[in-house]
Amino acid sequence: ILLEYRGTSVLFSGDLGRPADPVIVAPAAVEHADYLVLESTYGDRLHEPDDQGAKLAAIVSETAARGGKVIIPAFAIGRVEEVLYWLKRLEDEKRIPALPVYVDSPMAIEGLRLHVNRSDELDAGLQGSGRKLTAFATRHFESVTSPRQSADLVQSTKPAIIVSSSGM
Repeated sequence: ILLEYRGTSVLFSGDLGRPADPVIVAPAAVEHADYLVLESTYGDRLHEPDDQGAKLAAIVSETAARGGKVIIPAFAIGRVEEVLYWLKRLEDEKRIPALPVYVDSPMAIEGLRLHVNRSDELDAGLQGSGRKLTAFATRHFESVTSPRQSADLVQSTKPAIIVSSSGM
């Protein structure tokens, strides 16, 4: 929100986002503001250069080769979608094995549903690809919808990828 009063401008924003985010539309450039008020949880840090999923692919492949589970803690809204995007992309490119991928977070599952229903608001790369409705669905994707399913998943010894927000 940009407010201007008597020649002074104040811009209020949440997270400005990353220009190369593969899921969310890149933030619009702000050409001028006299004052800027924004969320800054990570404002004192620089992001590492994008490695096109190389670290994630290595972790998933090494863990799968040992027969283990990859557990990825992720914020329920926004980060889960990005993690799933990368898992699907790496799977499609055959850079990781096609493991079961579980999302164990009711809020994240609802967030995914909203993203799919409003896919016209996703990054243009997803919109133009014809993949927008399946951008987050790996070959063996499953939503965990009950405490029993979650407990069974924890007890399972089968290789898998689990994406969960805190509290799993």
